[in-house]
Amino acid sequence: MYPILLGVHNVTRWLVIVAAVFALARARRGVSLRTAFGPLDRRALAAFVGSIHLQLVLGLALYLTSPAIAQARAMGKAAMQDRATRFLLVEHPFTMLLAAIVATVGSVMAKQEAPDATRFRRMAIAVALTLGLVLAMIPWGRPLLPSF
Repeated sequence: MYPILLGVHNVTRWLVIVAAVFALARARRGVSLRTAFGPLDRRALAAFVGSIHLQLVLGLALYLTSPAIAQARAMGKAAMQDRATRFLLVEHPFTMLLAAIVATVGSVMAKQEAPDATRFRRMAIAVALTLGLVLAMIPWGRPLLPSF
């Protein structure tokens, strides 16, 4: 079960990145062309936030089933001395949870009644901040695609 979860979590990162790029493109288009905040913009934002939430759920399932996490927890305080273990145990999950919160709050703010330009700016800021957090905490040393 764990290898499948890890593989799906790995693939889903690309879904998050693609959804973020699309949402950013929609926000940029909306700001530069001064268009109305329409259904496609709402869907782009919803797809991005949904992909982040899916990734978070998969990550939490991984966290609870991972043998590496179980081993790190067994190490106690010594786990915090090892950079790779600390990243896996604390830094990655905390930052990804923060990214999901930023995406969710930004989505709510972008959907609030406001001028369209303001909504697009809020969308762009939220997506860009979230994408920055996600890209900073992806373990890039792992394979880019899983081998099932």
